Amino acid sequence: MKFYRRIEPIKAMTFDLDDTLYDNHPVIVRMERELLTWLQQTHPAVAHMEKADWLQVKKHVLQQSPDLKSDVTLWRLVQLKHGFLSVGYDEAQAQVAAEEGVQLALEWRSQFDVPQQSLDV
Repeated sequence: MKFYRRIEPIKAMTFDLDDTLYDNHPVIVRMERELLTWLQQTHPAVAHMEKADWLQVKKHVLQQSPDLKSDVTLWRLVQLKHGFLSVGYDEAQAQVAAEEGVQLALEWRSQFDVPQQSLDV
């Protein structure tokens, strides 16, 4: 790899340890289930939308903005906002509802336990 400009000093390194320290799949499945339940119970206008419907919205917004693939949190925000707009929410209502949904998704996404075997060195 060639660099054509000076590399700045590295200030931090991060590592994505999902599926390294713990099995991430059940965490994501639970988060998506909880989010769908919250959407259906809290926002009657989208109560008819099932998991497959939200998946279609997710795919649609990615087709419109492929760069969202690199930021899954923003992708979810845009997905939720688009879903709310599609059922008649105005721009401000859709934004607020989408932000609330993302915050809840992040909370549910962060609820996991690292198994002891992953901590043993």
